[in-house]
Amino acid sequence: MDPNDKQKILSFVNHLLSIPNIKSEPPVIREGMILSFITKNLNQIKETLASPDFFPKMKPADALKVVLQVLKQKIVNEVITEVEEWLNERVAFRLVQKIFLNQQISADHYKSMLLEFMHDLISFNDARYNFNSVINIFKYQVLERYISEIFERRGYIFNEISRVEKTNLGVLEYIEYSKLVFLIKNIVYMRIPVTTTYGERSININEIKKFSVPMEKLLNKQEQLVKKTLPFITQKVFMTAVKSNIKKEITKLEEASSRLYYILASRYQEFKYQKTDRGAETQDKSWYNIARRNHSFYGFDKNMVNELYLIAGDNLW
Repeated sequence: MDPNDKQKILSFVNHLLSIPNIKSEPPVIREGMILSFITKNLNQIKETLASPDFFPKMKPADALKVVLQVLKQKIVNEVITEVEEWLNERVAFRLVQKIFLNQQISADHYKSMLLEFMHDLISFNDARYNFNSVINIFKYQVLERYISEIFERRGYIFNEISRVEKTNLGVLEYIEYSKLVFLIKNIVYMRIPVTTTYGERSININEIKKFSVPMEKLLNKQEQLVKKTLPFITQKVFMTAVKSNIKKEITKLEEASSRLYYILASRYQEFKYQKTDRGAETQDKSWYNIARRNHSFYGFDKNMVNELYLIAGDNLW
């Protein structure tokens, strides 16, 4: 493809990203909205790409493939820029070093390993599409706010993570521990080559039923892949990250952190900040109120949602 065609592709992608109801959204949401827009208007999009103003010599399907590649790369770059900022400014690696006391790793090495892993992780479409909760949790300092309150209150959630799960971490260490888990939690969406009854397939957690692959088999392969880049990640951290994507019923009694992270990730995946009108219920309190009424349907820990509801109400969140 010559430079002129590349510029046309870039201009077309930038045009899609500038659509009024799309441009104000976070990067991965913008990507999802554009993919939905293209799917709904596929024939019109192909006609546009085949027109004299664009790529009359290319097959529309080939031109669309390039458009999607450029779109993906732009979104990946935006997300990685945010991640790099978090690693530089939002993660206290001196506390990370305290969490993994048996590891002789410098703060800069932790940072570089995590950035390399995030580049790989975000390149997987499903992992990227489910990353909006992580973006919002870092952007709005959710972990700092809620975990500080949880440790201050020493209620149900604190008891579950400290006495039942036995994390043995202070509040600041637990906040940084939680950040690490959220950064890697979408590992379940990484595609891993697995031998199935249909032959060799690259699959993630969404497809284990389709290809009759035991979850344990997939997770073992994903853990091996993670440890190539992040050798400091213990099996406990890995499983906490994995199970933060699934409902309460699939967790063990001592996996309280996963249940907490699952609720927070669900809350912030589609979160969009809105100013609360005077006298109206705040956003978080409203969401947790609905969540606690429907905890069984969503697979939430009822007592955890109740406590988060009280925390949100007391702090006007």
